[in-house]
Amino acid sequence: MTDRTAQPHTLDGPAPEQAPDDGPDGHVAGILAIAREILARPALSADDDLAAHGANSLSVVRILATALTELGLDIDPREITGAVTARSMAGVAR
Repeated sequence: MTDRTAQPHTLDGPAPEQAPDDGPDGHVAGILAIAREILARPALSADDDLAAHGANSLSVVRILATALTELGLDIDPREITGAVTARSMAGVAR
């Protein structure tokens, strides 16, 4: 299992600073690490709209599935309002 709270490894230099773990139950950083890996966007921030960074419905489903299996987070995409971001996902995680 991948440690999603560790600094992500990138091929183009050091990873950007992790987002504060400030979501409900503190899951923003874990979801952000998953999104960065799946989208191959190491500079993605917790408030970036995933669609603006190449996400489509399939990649969002992959992020949600990985969050469930690796972090134990159940995220219903129908509960996300506005832009789909790591922070908005953490906001509806159970």
